[in-house]
Amino acid sequence: MDSFSSYYERTWIGTSSQNPLFPHEMWNQLDASLMLLPRSTNIAEGWHRGFNSMLSCSNPTLWNFLDCLKAEQSLTDASPEQQCGFDTISSYRGLSTPTIIMQSKKCLSLLGQQSD
Repeated sequence: MDSFSSYYERTWIGTSSQNPLFPHEMWNQLDASLMLLPRSTNIAEGWHRGFNSMLSCSNPTLWNFLDCLKAEQSLTDASPEQQCGFDTISSYRGLSTPTIIMQSKKCLSLLGQQSD
């Protein structure tokens, strides 16, 4: 247990005579939390998982990869309203009120992020 605590102190905390191997600013998420920023890479991991599922295999051909890349780019180029799936009033039919409210908030959030 002493070897683990020594490792942890040297690597992450530091001692009075030596800075830690990884500075606190590098891994501490307090500032991100205070600024309401994501504290993890989940968004990137989610995108990567979605892109992999679009490829449908672990070793795609170059042409399949390029087709999927084009499809992904067209999603990126879509307007925020289209990304939300509510580009027409008919999109609301059959949805419950809480779902409509949640999707509307998502759209407003996207629109707010683009105006910055």
